[in-house]
Amino acid sequence: MAGKKYRTIKDEENLGRVSELVKELPQYIKNFFRDMTNQGLSTATELGYAYDLAHFFEYLWTLPGVTEADRTDRYPHLIERLSYDDIQNYISTVRTGSDLDGNKIIVTQRSDNYVARRVASLRSFFTYCI
Repeated sequence: MAGKKYRTIKDEENLGRVSELVKELPQYIKNFFRDMTNQGLSTATELGYAYDLAHFFEYLWTLPGVTEADRTDRYPHLIERLSYDDIQNYISTVRTGSDLDGNKIIVTQRSDNYVARRVASLRSFFTYCI
């Protein structure tokens, strides 16, 4: 790594983390990140989106009726089945800091900025899906 600039090293690290986070996600998520890279967004933004979407999909996979096929499907059938309540429940989970079993893991609520970033990541992803 001698001779590489800090920003180059950081970008490589971020992209490596993004790849790790999305490798178990459906193909349409991988496509989203491929297209995001082509838009020239910073790797830090991509990494934030990867964390947010990985968390969102962990939540989705706990919903009733979600199958193993939904984890590997090339098309967003799971996304098409989401309801308004599913999204609102997820945002509540993010806001209160609950884990996926509903157990409190922190006493105070998450900051508005934290919740807004998660929602912005979802908004960007859903816009991409349309």
